[in-house]
Amino acid sequence: MGFWSRYSYGEDRESYPEFFLNQPERNHNEGFAGNEIWTTKYNVVTFLPLVLYEQFRKFTSFYFLIVCIICFIPAVSPVSPWSTLPGLLFILFVAMVREAVEDFFRFKSDLRENMRKYHVIQAHTGQEVKTRCRDLRVGDLVKIERNRIIPADVVIVGSALEEGVGYIETAQLDGETNLKLRRCPDATQGLRPEELAQLEGRVECGVPVSSIYAFKGAMHVTSVPASSGAPPVPSSPAVSGKDFLTDDEHRQSASVLGFVQESSSGSQHQGLIREESFDGAESAIALETTMRSHNSRKGRRKQEQHGSLIRFDTKSRGRVQEPMTCALDEDHMLPRGTVLRNTPWIVGLVVYAGVETKISLNTKKPPSKFSSLDYRMNKYVLGIFFFQIVLITGCAVFAGKYEVNDASNMWYLGDVGDSSTFLVSIQSFFSYFVIMSYLIPLSLVVSLEVVKVCQARFMEWDYFLRHDNKRMVVKTSNLNDELGLVEYVFSDKTGTLTQNVMNFMMASVRGRRIDGRDGGLWRALEMASSDKEAAEVHDFLLCMSTCHNVVTEKDENGDLVYKASSPDEEAICRGAKENLFAFQDQSSSHILVHINGEIFEAEVLCSMPFSSERKRMSVILRMPDGRIRLFSKGADSAMLERLSSRETKEIIHREEELLEEFSAAGLRTLLLCAKDLTKEEYKEFAEKYHKASTTIENKDELVEEVNDAMERDFFILGATAIEDRLQDNVPETIAYLIAAGIKVWVITGDKQTTAVNIGYSTRLLNRDMDVVIINSSEEEELRQMLHDALAKYEPDVGDNNRGYQLVTSDDEEENSCGHSSEGKVPALVIDGKTLKIALDQFPSEFVRFGKLCKSVICCRVDPKQKAQIVQTVQEEENITSLAIGDGGNDVSMIQQAHIGVGIFGREGSQAARSSDYAVHQFSHLQRLLTVHGRYSLVRNALLTHYSFYKNASIFLVQIWFSFYAGCSGQSLYDDWVMTFFNIYITALPPLMIGCFEKDISDKLIAKYPKTYYHVQRNKIFTLKSLCIWMSSAMYHSLVLFFGAYFVFYNNAVQANGQEGTGLREMGVWVIFVGMIVIFAKLYFVVVTWNVYILGSVILSWFLFFFTVLIEDQTAYFFPDQYNVMTKSLASPSFWLWMLVTIVVCLLPDFIATYVQRQYFPYDWMILQEHEKKTAKNRLPSAESKFLLAADLERRSHQVNTKTYSSSESDLSDEEP
Repeated sequence: MGFWSRYSYGEDRESYPEFFLNQPERNHNEGFAGNEIWTTKYNVVTFLPLVLYEQFRKFTSFYFLIVCIICFIPAVSPVSPWSTLPGLLFILFVAMVREAVEDFFRFKSDLRENMRKYHVIQAHTGQEVKTRCRDLRVGDLVKIERNRIIPADVVIVGSALEEGVGYIETAQLDGETNLKLRRCPDATQGLRPEELAQLEGRVECGVPVSSIYAFKGAMHVTSVPASSGAPPVPSSPAVSGKDFLTDDEHRQSASVLGFVQESSSGSQHQGLIREESFDGAESAIALETTMRSHNSRKGRRKQEQHGSLIRFDTKSRGRVQEPMTCALDEDHMLPRGTVLRNTPWIVGLVVYAGVETKISLNTKKPPSKFSSLDYRMNKYVLGIFFFQIVLITGCAVFAGKYEVNDASNMWYLGDVGDSSTFLVSIQSFFSYFVIMSYLIPLSLVVSLEVVKVCQARFMEWDYFLRHDNKRMVVKTSNLNDELGLVEYVFSDKTGTLTQNVMNFMMASVRGRRIDGRDGGLWRALEMASSDKEAAEVHDFLLCMSTCHNVVTEKDENGDLVYKASSPDEEAICRGAKENLFAFQDQSSSHILVHINGEIFEAEVLCSMPFSSERKRMSVILRMPDGRIRLFSKGADSAMLERLSSRETKEIIHREEELLEEFSAAGLRTLLLCAKDLTKEEYKEFAEKYHKASTTIENKDELVEEVNDAMERDFFILGATAIEDRLQDNVPETIAYLIAAGIKVWVITGDKQTTAVNIGYSTRLLNRDMDVVIINSSEEEELRQMLHDALAKYEPDVGDNNRGYQLVTSDDEEENSCGHSSEGKVPALVIDGKTLKIALDQFPSEFVRFGKLCKSVICCRVDPKQKAQIVQTVQEEENITSLAIGDGGNDVSMIQQAHIGVGIFGREGSQAARSSDYAVHQFSHLQRLLTVHGRYSLVRNALLTHYSFYKNASIFLVQIWFSFYAGCSGQSLYDDWVMTFFNIYITALPPLMIGCFEKDISDKLIAKYPKTYYHVQRNKIFTLKSLCIWMSSAMYHSLVLFFGAYFVFYNNAVQANGQEGTGLREMGVWVIFVGMIVIFAKLYFVVVTWNVYILGSVILSWFLFFFTVLIEDQTAYFFPDQYNVMTKSLASPSFWLWMLVTIVVCLLPDFIATYVQRQYFPYDWMILQEHEKKTAKNRLPSAESKFLLAADLERRSHQVNTKTYSSSESDLSDEEP
């Protein structure tokens, strides 16, 4: 729902108007968006036209609209117009109901969001007035309490916390569950809500952008009220000490108190950069991060900005004597949809509202995805349409010639007039256009939509797809059948194959291997043979406990709980705590650690955040003894190249060996380093940092250059090794998928050694494979490597086999993929640098070799490359792909693949929210694909085949009849029976088949992976299969018509001995027996005759008989059909003809089915027979056993847990 506006909102704006503090009337006239957000597609006015537009965009709906229009032209319509209209109205009604229900739920959600109440602080008075969320406006001051959702994009200007900070959770925006810190601008820090209502000034903001972590603005405060709790008021600038800024920079730094170092991850872990006044005075410049230089323990202090100095004097009282300007950025911004945590309340200044908030700008439709079955069905419908046009054209031409040449000789036709061949042909063309329209099943599209929704509910209700009693979620049900066609699975590792529950296991300290569990490091510290060795362990533990971005909380028992965006950091902090270096808290400028019960407090001067590009983070601390130290940790690939030339080669070599050892054990490693800084070095760094951070253009790049220069010349402290355990049943799942013919590619950022080790532990690799490791940084060398690898596994390419490293196996295995002359099975391991060259320069060769491999591991891969890998394989191979991941860095890969599966993980729910299917465990992928995906494809294919077949069997009769009716456009069947044929008479059996048919049980699928192979190759819904069904329909229609024709040709005899010939009698005979034939056809194609499918057939037959009987007995409404059915059923000829016709129709089906199953069976047919013979004594399969065992174990740890079972499984006696 929306409203017309004369303003352009969001990113379409050329500029964003400035607004004024505590001047609501003035702000309301500046063209700002209201705070209402509507995600509904329709409103009362647009619902009908938009729904009709959406429906008539579909070919089938538009086609039947044309048919209805033709029916309302009496000169050409062969049927009553009112008999064709209900079918179209029924389709539109179902679509409208579905759209209305879905939109109504969106409306309720939006209304609940818009009607939430918040306290708005009134300008000047400071009174708190309850205001609905939708009524908030830009410039309003809103008081938000703990655990409340932020109602608009606001800048925090006041806080209950002493240091003017607040914590938010951004899971709704980016899926991250860690807390992020936001702080007040300097001009408003410490002001109470009633004092904020007295502020005077204006705020400038940039144009709203969708990037969650991008915000730029400035607050110009011209008046601040006096308050004992207010921050010191700046007096006139004074200059002291050495000026290290230019005149322009003087002016800039005087107007801008600081900056906030930006982080693409949006984490709260930026630090504070201070510049010492090295004459001994305690003065500092806040070059700003999330931690301000405010001494919360002492109420007295002066704070000077060196160079261009703003002096805060706590003795000053009154109003600001000169204007004050503060820079605003993402560290002041609380986006709409985030939740306030660990803070009693904050006051937020609304800067963006409604459609201009970040959550609204990021609310975009996911990429449209269509299943292969839908795509093929649309093509086949179009093909049938063209076939229908050919038939119609033939009938029209024949009708024109017959009318002119032969009709005048038929005395019973009367005077036919002087109609021309052309006019008669045109009239006949439109008449047969209506008659032949029934060849395309009207209800097929609706049936498929309903069935796919039911299939999605079966997936969500499946007990075996639950974890901790939580269901999976289906978001894109139209891809259900696509799950049965997956050929490639692209998987993340951490949190997807592993639990993402990190445990600190081992450590190396300056080349010494130490068990880090159970206080091993503390024991090493106490038992050190020298002070130097003890200091090395001490520094290592100190780096673990201080170089991080962890936030502390207390649980209900008062115990300290660590919260971090990275599970690795959380594990390192817990590991340090186990070794008596317990991180306690971070204030705005200090970090507190308890070392064996004693307090250690250091001043945080700067924090350089982690990012996927930097692969490291650093912190600069002033130690209690006055030393300035830089601690850093990161991936060894990023840290080793930054070591000092003075670091001993022996230590470096030993650390590399230990890193390899840890990686080989499957542990995640980080290298910890440190260096000491002199005051002069830090001062120089602070100056450069300040200059870079106050630059408007290329600020991020310049800041990173300064950081990069500082983060060098390190000395090694040691390395951490963290265990990330595999999820349950991951090895069995991967082995099953590979056996089912699915190629599994694992894409990870881990080291190559770790990745290979994980490959073996997950059964992605085994000792019977040739593990081909390709690493190269040169194009020509990589080209040769790929050529040589192809040569080994594609003998026709060449004979060379050099240029790559082989980890050979001892046994030989016949390989269904590529294989060497010795029969070895290849598997590929490739690193990120090599992968970049391969994707850019040699995508075809890379994908060709990847296709030959049974499995592929890509290591040291960044998030952008993940999506690029999926895209390249899809383009080169034209395959059906599935991507699965658990983190925000997997979203691009998930959306790029044909099917995206997200895992509800510890890193948040962003991947799950962006996916088509969301599960809780990687092992659920096996059942999702091979059971639900396979069933969905089998069912939907059978539903589609049967829908085309039943219509063709009945309505092709009209074509054969037309040649004996002079192609006059006369219909053999009654109008209303034709109308209700698709709407309800034959609608139920296809629906029940689509929901409940099972060709084989899920136990057999779990036991025999190759059962997936048949459907995976899409052999069950092809042009060939459709032609076979249509050929059967054509044969049945021919038997039906000509069988009745020969009976009626010489007049059928009624029970009373009278002749009972007539058009209506023949139509009733044909459609009556035709209904029996099309229902009996199901006997040869349906395997699972449960109560639902059998009941739908019986009910459909009853509905048909009931409809015909009403017409037969209601002469007033249906005079042409009066007593026709009664006389037909009383005729012995009818019953004899019916028996013979049914046998003749179905005898070929019986013979074909017998020959197929007896002499040329598919594998799944053999399994069907085997299952029937062993049905009485069947035992649960191994797969079912371990699934049951796992779920029973989980249930045993739960209290008062209900017993659930798959809704779909309950409907079959084949479930364990």
